Amino acid sequence: NKRMKKEENARRKERRYTEGQKRLLAFDPQDLDDDERELLRRVLLPRTKYLPQTDEEGKELALQMLKEEKFGKMLAFIEAIRSRYGEVECRWTRGNHLWELFYSVKKGADVLCRFGICFNVFNLIITFGKKECERFEEERDSFPRGAVQWTYDMAVTEHGRKNLMFDPCEPGIRPYLFRLLDYKRKPLPNPYEN
Repeated sequence: NKRMKKEENARRKERRYTEGQKRLLAFDPQDLDDDERELLRRVLLPRTKYLPQTDEEGKELALQMLKEEKFGKMLAFIEAIRSRYGEVECRWTRGNHLWELFYSVKKGADVLCRFGICFNVFNLIITFGKKECERFEEERDSFPRGAVQWTYDMAVTEHGRKNLMFDPCEPGIRPYLFRLLDYKRKPLPNPYEN
């Protein structure tokens, strides 16, 4: 079993890294100073549009990109989504011109939201269709101008949809993000409400 795991890790490294990156893997991070370790972390990020082969590999890459504190905050937000909406399915998808990697959160057949991840940054991405945009316009004054309204106004509309990107670590924004997610999916009933 140990041999099979070692072979799988070798195959994964073969797919994930370029030839130049593979040479850098020979360095022992313990032999490097802090600046060199940070540089090594940056250059060992996966090739553009790399798709993790397993959930474990995706989490390993996200941890490498975000470091422990931010990665923990992302996982905590996902757990908060689970507690609000029930069991969700999460899966890794390839990045695009803005993000190295996406972590999509699905409820049923619909994508509830995605996390866009790149070096030291992650954002919550909520896609609004026509129905969600109309509801937001009706309620826009109940959202903070700088944190939510301007983000909505600045989001480009493509194919009738808006991709709203938020930093979920911004102080005080979390309740508003859940209100926006509620547009897409009704939360579970709160057992503490009468």
